[in-house]
Amino acid sequence: MINIHHSENQNRTLLQINRTKTLQIIRPIYSMGLINNLIAGFLDKATISYKTPLNANTFHIQLHSEAFRKVNHVPGYFVRIFVGKGKDLAFKDNLRSYSAWKLNKLNGTLELAVCTHGAGPGSDWAKECKVGDEVSFTWKKSNLVVDDAADNYVFIGDSSALAHLYELHRNLLKGKSVKSIIYDEIESNLFPDLDGSRPFHFHNIANAQSTTSILEMMPVLLEGVSSSNTIVYVAGDSRICIALNNYFRKELRWESR
Repeated sequence: MINIHHSENQNRTLLQINRTKTLQIIRPIYSMGLINNLIAGFLDKATISYKTPLNANTFHIQLHSEAFRKVNHVPGYFVRIFVGKGKDLAFKDNLRSYSAWKLNKLNGTLELAVCTHGAGPGSDWAKECKVGDEVSFTWKKSNLVVDDAADNYVFIGDSSALAHLYELHRNLLKGKSVKSIIYDEIESNLFPDLDGSRPFHFHNIANAQSTTSILEMMPVLLEGVSSSNTIVYVAGDSRICIALNNYFRKELRWESR
């Protein structure tokens, strides 16, 4: 069997009766920034303890928090960072999810690899934040978690998913058979794991050609692999995730979840 793993707020109306007994409806105007900062107050807190660029588009950011020592964590979970502190953002733009590259409960630290490919609140936060800054966060469960049930593993993803796939690979039991395709059009975007290792096969593939190129590589990648004892992790570009899901489910008739 194959398991393919993929990646209200309302203003209240106040009623007031004045001296002439007429009813007035007062609709208070709230600053979105004020509301967002109040919400951030209910989240756990961490401090940025380390920051360095991994390449032109990715920062390695380490967070420290006593809360990390107590969390019930499964490798593959996401951390949601409140990136709207001090900014008047729409509520949906305030939280950004990042893969937990490595959680160290003993030290109370969490490693992140934050990509800044696009222009948005998350990219702005990654570029502007500095060591010593306070960060508000919460956790987000995922179905892209480590699973030791198989003998064979296939990892497919781009540079934006690399930290997540490293975390899954690092937490597999020893002795598993691993195949992989990790790609980017710029080779320097394919950074190593925290210990300097490169356990995956990197491929320089242009974005415009990535879906076609990766599908063409599947027969060779899957040679000798049985669907009965293999788990495939697919992460990164949504177009490729969809194309590969269709390939495994419709062409190869493998199960997915």
